[in-house]
Amino acid sequence: QPAEIEDWVVPRYVDYWMESRAIVEPDILPFRHLDDPHAIILDVGAHTGYTAASLRNLPVSNYVCSIEPATIYNPALRRLTELDPKYSFLNVAASDRSGTVTAYNLVVNGTLIGGTSSIAGAHLQEQFADYVLTRVGESWLPFREKYEARILRLAFETMRLDDLIRPDSTWPLAHGPIVGLKIDVEGHEVQAREGAEGSRRRRRAQ
Repeated sequence: QPAEIEDWVVPRYVDYWMESRAIVEPDILPFRHLDDPHAIILDVGAHTGYTAASLRNLPVSNYVCSIEPATIYNPALRRLTELDPKYSFLNVAASDRSGTVTAYNLVVNGTLIGGTSSIAGAHLQEQFADYVLTRVGESWLPFREKYEARILRLAFETMRLDDLIRPDSTWPLAHGPIVGLKIDVEGHEVQAREGAEGSRRRRRAQ
């Protein structure tokens, strides 16, 4: 159950990223060319908000909205909304259809291991064991005599990004231009991208 997981995703990390002007996610460096105070960048798969913080630290003046279904990250994302008036987030999973999806996440000694989410359990394979071994000894997975691995199962609401930004949408940013889209959703990227195809085609036609 989520309540059994140690809260290592604490808001003070967000404070550090913003105060230090850190670029935690260097893959978003090309987004600096999209600077536009009236346009929107979507951060699909926000995790703890480090990509959104990095975007602001590029710096860009765009609105930034994260799409993150796991409410366990909400304390960090809410802190980012307090520090950045042009940041917001939605607790929903981007997909190619509306409905629900089940995600499985590895928990070791009560700590959720980032980067091990799997939709429908399809990717809980040996590569996760290798990945976890590389992280042992870090602050959130310290050396111990004994390790207990468990699986956290979460049901997420899903929606198409096309539905989020359609003309009759109630989302406050629905009618602004979306100039950037980052997707990192643990193996569900193809479905998330297919759910945004209509918007991408309209953007190319403009």
